[in-house]
Order: sequence, then C-alpha cells, then structure tokens
Amino acid sequence: MRRGTTLIELAVVLCVTGTLAAVAVPGFRRMADRAAARGAAGDFATVCSTARHLAVLRSKTATVVIDENAGIVSTQVGDSVVSRRDFGEVYEVVLDASRSRISYGPAGLATGVSNVRFIAARGAAAETVTVSRLGRVR
Repeated sequence: MRRGTTLIELAVVLCVTGTLAAVAVPGFRRMADRAAARGAAGDFATVCSTARHLAVLRSKTATVVIDENAGIVSTQVGDSVVSRRDFGEVYEVVLDASRSRISYGPAGLATGVSNVRFIAARGAAAETVTVSRLGRVR
C-alpha cells in the first residue's frame, strides 16, 4: 500500500478549489465596497455633527469643505482648519456632493438655501448622507 496522492486527485482538488474561489471572490468584493461606502458616509456624518458642535461651542461659523476631485473633507472654524480627512485614500471612494461647502452658524443652524446631499461610492455600492437646512444629518 502506497501513501500519497495521485496526479488526478491533485487536479480534482485544484479544480474544486478554483471553482469555489471564482464564486466567492465577487461576493467579497461587493461586501468590501459596501463596507467602504458605509464607513465613508458614517465618517462624513460625524464630520458634520462635529462641525455643528464646534460652531455652537466656539460661537463662530464652522464650515465643512468638500473637495470632490481630491476626495478630501475638511472642517474650518473661523480661519483655522481643525480637521482634514482624505476619504479617497482611507476608504477608496469617489465623492459627489450637491454643494462644496456646508456652513454652521453659532446657533448650530446650517446656512444656505437647500439641503446638501453627499454620496460616497465605491464599485457598485453607494451611500448617501443628507444635511438639512437646519443642519441635521440624516
């Protein structure tokens, strides 16, 4: 009695493994895209909430600046930049926003005429965050 495997047995195992990998990889990619889009949307909501709180706390206008081309979102209070996040590098998402700036006054209300829609997309996954005229994040 010989120990070991034959070439045919190895070929069958490799074919089964390859088929399973071909089926599983696209699912993992979609899952990673959804997780990245959700993470970026949640991070953006946090940035907006923090800017609103800073505006009230410091009694100054706080502005969230969205640079879609560079994938960077920064927060300014007065003349100083208090935070800068590179969404393109961290989450590898593409940003789209209806406006490039969201400003919060000292009362915590957003200034501007309309709601702001922020979309973070990666692959087929996309997540949307809406900032209302009152400054609430949904």
